[in-house]
Amino acid sequence: MKTTSLILLIALLVAATLPAGEPAPEKVVLQPSTWRPYKEVPDVLYFESFERLTAAVEKGKIVSDEPSPLGGHTWKLDTANNESVMIFHVFQTPLKLPHGLNPNSIFIQFSIYADEPGTITVRAVHQKGDYAKEFPIPKAKTWGVISLKLSDLQNKDKDKGPPLAEHVIKDLEIHVKPAPKKKEIPKAWVDDILITLNSNPSDVRPRVLFAEKKRIDMERQLERDGFTYTMAVNDFLKTSMKPFKAHIKTKRVLVVGPNSAQTPIWRDQLKTAAPKLKETTYNFDVGDDPLKPDAPIGGLEDMRTLLLYNLQKDPEFVVLSIGLEEALGPGRPSETLRVAALRALESGTVPIICLPAQSKPEEKDKLALFVKSVESMCATLGVPLVDTNFVTKNAKGEFDAAKAGPQVIEKTMTLTMTAIKHIRDSMSKE
Repeated sequence: MKTTSLILLIALLVAATLPAGEPAPEKVVLQPSTWRPYKEVPDVLYFESFERLTAAVEKGKIVSDEPSPLGGHTWKLDTANNESVMIFHVFQTPLKLPHGLNPNSIFIQFSIYADEPGTITVRAVHQKGDYAKEFPIPKAKTWGVISLKLSDLQNKDKDKGPPLAEHVIKDLEIHVKPAPKKKEIPKAWVDDILITLNSNPSDVRPRVLFAEKKRIDMERQLERDGFTYTMAVNDFLKTSMKPFKAHIKTKRVLVVGPNSAQTPIWRDQLKTAAPKLKETTYNFDVGDDPLKPDAPIGGLEDMRTLLLYNLQKDPEFVVLSIGLEEALGPGRPSETLRVAALRALESGTVPIICLPAQSKPEEKDKLALFVKSVESMCATLGVPLVDTNFVTKNAKGEFDAAKAGPQVIEKTMTLTMTAIKHIRDSMSKE
């Protein structure tokens, strides 16, 4: 018994001597350039049907009115400066292209509707230049399809030819201009942007639409659902957790709150939320201090020094919550969260990070910077994220002080339990 206590004490002291913010070994992270969105259609590099929110498209908006298909959505281009235009920010997606791939093997296809005749220019922009090709609008006032190879785009003005395999495209732009001698700028809509490798997009499109429905059912977004979960994260977690299945105690959740006083409260609220979601077999543990029996831990410092010890309990999930004061405080709180998330992943545990709730309108901008850094970190590591602010927003998505009260923790834990259930169900599917 003394030997065990001594080992725990040594482990605790070693963890405590690590400098704040020191990164843990990065064994596994998402590799965006090698990811394909659909296992069942491996030749597909990217597909966007605008059936969910996207931050990768600019100049325009998602609409559902005509000429969008019944019950569906399309992207309506901005109209100004004698053209209608949209920009697809490739760098904001998991896709990188060509990125070593043969541009002659990369196909791009999209559907387009324009209410007037005109011309379409497709342009690819990378760090050292841009390439473009012009097409006529297939037919006004009806949906048409534009298909091309990436190698079809040319930089004729600078006599540099087509894109090279070593280039990395930052943006794809679609410009719609009036036909010669016409002044009326065509209003235009785009749908179903499909990028494939070694396959004609028209041949794989039916399978893509079926796979995309499965993807939409699985994925969750911070703005719409209150937590993030993508197909890429699901595939990553399933792969990285596979070696640990034998020793993980089924449906066990470890909770580390924003401080030691709140950790038991968060745990109790999770226990209350689980039966409401028809989950009655979960076990919930608080993170504790090995030197102080039954003393809960909480906050960034305890995550840094004591999380490794608590992960020896072999939880399937660990909820890591950060308080508003620490999030807005000095130092690099997102770096500590990154280290904690990496330690969880390397121990075979799925980390779920809970963002703090805004308490005053004036905190919005500073908190937004912190949220952005954590979102980026979670996307890179493959970590689900829960936004406590989601339960304090009104119908317009704005902070509502009337909703920020004693029920915030209860609602947040219900949201967190919803995320746990969704993640577990998604990871169990083939």
